[in-house]
Amino acid sequence: MNIHSIRNFVAIAQERSISGAARKLFVSQQSLSEQLKKLEEEAGSPLFYRDVPLRLTPAGEVLFRDAGVLLQNYDTMLTDLKAVTTASRAPLTLGISTYSHLPFLSELLSRFQRVCPDTAVRVVRRPHAQISRCIQDMDLYLSYFPLPREVKPIITIDMTPFCACFREQLALARYGKNWEARRRRLEETRDLSLLKELPFILLLDGEGQLTIDNRACFDTAGFTPKAAFSSENCELNAALCRSGSGVFLAPRDYLQRTLGQGSDFSREQNNPLLVFPIRLVGVTPQLSLCCGRSQKLTEPQQVFLSVFRELLSGEEAATHSA
Repeated sequence: MNIHSIRNFVAIAQERSISGAARKLFVSQQSLSEQLKKLEEEAGSPLFYRDVPLRLTPAGEVLFRDAGVLLQNYDTMLTDLKAVTTASRAPLTLGISTYSHLPFLSELLSRFQRVCPDTAVRVVRRPHAQISRCIQDMDLYLSYFPLPREVKPIITIDMTPFCACFREQLALARYGKNWEARRRRLEETRDLSLLKELPFILLLDGEGQLTIDNRACFDTAGFTPKAAFSSENCELNAALCRSGSGVFLAPRDYLQRTLGQGSDFSREQNNPLLVFPIRLVGVTPQLSLCCGRSQKLTEPQQVFLSVFRELLSGEEAATHSA
């Protein structure tokens, strides 16, 4: 007794005729009659009274009743199995902002590949200002930047403290012998306005506006920065900071991974790279792993979330908001 013979039996019972079921199933009447005879032998009882039209025997009624449930469960199983196997073969598309390079991304992808070797990953860059339209073409989106309401954060990680990073020689050239006292005040108060005389390296979005986090830094400190450079690319801004061109604002995590070596920042003997946490009111810089607002997560996406959470477990605690 197999699914094929049971499905044919149900067709005969519904049509109440072997010839009618044969036409419905596009098989010969002789073949269907032989299958029914074999099924009755396996059941150990006739399944139909050979009247015109056919009528179910008590054994046939039991089989017909249970066959409906069996076939429905079988079809559901095939559908679910197809969805799982298709999802495991389909590539996972991860979106990132055009503004910045995520310094931990290569390690994240390597770990995911070890766990899901059969799932290919595509990484695409999309302008953050257009993410509301682009999110439907991605499985997941990873960003340091504030998100529109059309995007649903799944995991958010607090990236505070926000920091000002610059070469010491830049401050010495401007403040001279007063720098040590100013430095101590900066460490105590975290007041960015103590650096307002220095040039800043600013991050722009696609429309030429400062990102919300950067703008909040200057709003908190109460001054308008002197811009030495402005760009839409965080890697370029970090490189300019490393070269001593200005003050670069970013979460400490980003600075450590981009400019640091291991858990500490790179330091030259005569011109160290300095990093100072700064006071920020009303804004909490966060790293978010997101998806579309109505999107349901597949198994590979769930695995990616687990790998992401494990990788960044050394950071601030992850907060689920899905």
